[in-house]
Amino acid sequence: MTGLRRQVLCLALLATAPLFAGCRTAMLVSAPETRVTGAHIEETTDEGTRVDVRVRLENPNDSPLDLKESRYRLEVEGVGRFASTMLPKRTIAGSGEQSLVFGASFAEPAEKLANAAYTFRARIPYEPPAKLRGVLTESGLPLPEVTARGSGRIAAGK
Repeated sequence: MTGLRRQVLCLALLATAPLFAGCRTAMLVSAPETRVTGAHIEETTDEGTRVDVRVRLENPNDSPLDLKESRYRLEVEGVGRFASTMLPKRTIAGSGEQSLVFGASFAEPAEKLANAAYTFRARIPYEPPAKLRGVLTESGLPLPEVTARGSGRIAAGK
């Protein structure tokens, strides 16, 4: 390699090094940690019963993460399944926590749902910091998402 080529290569590497460092920093975003904390009967009417499932999210990153439209499903043994979407309109602060409540309605009396076994699953997309979001947008890649899973028995009240 000639001296001129070596100098051009060194200059090119030095010029692009900050770009790679920025990408590396942006790519080190960890997914939020999730925990289903329980399900309870929130409301009952003549038409049916509403069950709320609570999910706790913890952000291990220094940067905030915006939560996007989530898809979820609640299955109740002996009753059926409820599936829907929810737009949380929430941000998990850097190194912070956030709680979400996912509602599900069943055309059953509260007595049939109280203490019934349930299984819950939610897919919660989140928007990473601006640098990584730009890379994802330019690449046509979807937002990253985290899955919350849990099971247990539905509590009769809050």
